Amino acid sequence: MEVQITYKEVEIVVEGTYTPPEERTDTYPGASSDFDINSVFVEDVDIYNLFSVDDLERIEELILEEIEN
Repeated sequence: MEVQITYKEVEIVVEGTYTPPEERTDTYPGASSDFDINSVFVEDVDIYNLFSVDDLERIEELILEEIEN
């Protein structure tokens, strides 16, 4: 899946895998949604390795907000 967002005033395209949330049942506690980032592009350049773990976690949060709202 490809998602375009603005992060720190820069337009980026993020490629990754989205896993939707799973509902809770009597026998299963459920699971929250998740987005695993594979690549982060500015134009045609993959800049994934330039981000800290904290940056990547924040980008994942922004993407989940974008997808689910």
